[in-house]
Amino acid sequence: MTLTTTAQDVLDLLLTRSSVRAFTAEEVPAPLVTQALGTAVRAPTSFNFQPYSFIVVRDRKLAAELADVAGGQPHIRQAPVLVMVCAEVARVGRYCGLVPDADGGAPHDLLLSCVVDASLAGMCAALAAESLGLGTVMVGGVRNQPTRVRELLGIPEGVHVLFALCMGWPAERPAVRPRLDADLSVHADRYDGARAERAARYDTRTLRKPGGPVTAREADAWRQEVAKGVSRARRLFIDG
Repeated sequence: MTLTTTAQDVLDLLLTRSSVRAFTAEEVPAPLVTQALGTAVRAPTSFNFQPYSFIVVRDRKLAAELADVAGGQPHIRQAPVLVMVCAEVARVGRYCGLVPDADGGAPHDLLLSCVVDASLAGMCAALAAESLGLGTVMVGGVRNQPTRVRELLGIPEGVHVLFALCMGWPAERPAVRPRLDADLSVHADRYDGARAERAARYDTRTLRKPGGPVTAREADAWRQEVAKGVSRARRLFIDG
């Protein structure tokens, strides 16, 4: 496959991308997955740690079990390919000869660096796949039961699944969802508390789509989604 890309192509991909949750039954050729992941490893990485790994899941029974872990999300069962994006904390620790903290965990900043780097690589994998015509969606629900996921995938201690990246040929492409007006997220020289306060409203004055303003109904749906996500994160935190 010969590809030509312009700056406008990249901008358009970022501006118009949306998460795909309905896939056709058509298989994704292995070379496309290899190309997407081979590109992803060029993502920025702190000190060249490259603290990530990808587990490519095509086994339908295994995908179904992972879908159960994530709350039964149907697109996990449906997607021809799941890429489990993992932070390789143990690998970096062993290489550098680091001693774990008193609680047995990795030093805080190292853990944060590994999570950031692995997430950047996962995002690059998603964008690479979408540039090839595939649809993707990231699923954090696979973190619901870390022990069960470790068992299913044979993951050792010190390697953490951050999210699953569903890949496949889209059966439909959803409309682009609203985002905060970029002006509310960009601060000049100093953090602007008033600007941040306006951003937290998530209303028709602060949310935008590439085509323009959002409706009151769209803003309300967005606020409900944010509240749902916060509630879910709080429950996971309390449950440990």
